[in-house]
Amino acid sequence: MTNSELIRKLAEKNNRIAELEALIGISQAGEGRALEKSPPSEKHNQQLITICSYCRKLLDERGNWLRVEAYLLRTFKLRCTHGICPECSKRIARDL
Repeated sequence: MTNSELIRKLAEKNNRIAELEALIGISQAGEGRALEKSPPSEKHNQQLITICSYCRKLLDERGNWLRVEAYLLRTFKLRCTHGICPECSKRIARDL
């Protein structure tokens, strides 16, 4: 895999993580992450979502580890689209 392919994949992954965090209200203040507001479902009101520290997959209520997009679709009926945020765009341009 070339450097540009790795950079593109990293940018896509980081974007997916940022989208999920924005959707479920995760704050990155301090070293820990705290749930600031409830996800958009009564079933998940006031619950924490387990996320893998390495690959960022989410643990569903059935014990399955799902990619962010699959979790959001299955749990909240939300579909994702992808883009590159300004911060990642700058980092990618700097690394090229």
